[in-house]
Amino acid sequence: MKSNRLQTTDYRLQTGFTLVELIIYLGIVALLLTSVSYLIIDLMSGQTGSRADEEVNYNVRLIADRLAADIAAAQQIVSLTSDRLTLDLPGDDVTYEFPSGRTVLTRQVGSGDPTVVNTGPVDVSGSFTDRSFFTRSRNVGVGLSVVYRNPGNLSDYQASSTIEFAIELRGRK
Repeated sequence: MKSNRLQTTDYRLQTGFTLVELIIYLGIVALLLTSVSYLIIDLMSGQTGSRADEEVNYNVRLIADRLAADIAAAQQIVSLTSDRLTLDLPGDDVTYEFPSGRTVLTRQVGSGDPTVVNTGPVDVSGSFTDRSFFTRSRNVGVGLSVVYRNPGNLSDYQASSTIEFAIELRGRK
């Protein structure tokens, strides 16, 4: 005679998930993954905008510092138009130019080849003005605009800066 006890099944010992438990689990995982993916996208877009701002600010400082050093060291202004500035520096003339049709600032020492002052991912435009005060002081005014290149017109890549300053020639004869 067999015992009834061996034939009964204890349901508490079965392992695995029911269909309802599986659906709830998948829903929770989907919510967590969606939240994490939105967080990552938000962080990456903020980093992109920050990179564009850093590039613009770096170029503004680079160009302004280079212009200020050369203008302050210059002995006299050789020629000055709105898009071209030639300075007489000890050793050789230095010419800065915003070439027409291009969005760069070039610097040329003597008769050497012009070099681009700004870095690649930005467009630069500007102008030079004579802000001299009679014969007392010789001053050069600089208007500068730096814009991050954004061919796709994406909002994360929109960064620009405009600056105006004047520097006195201190190396005058």
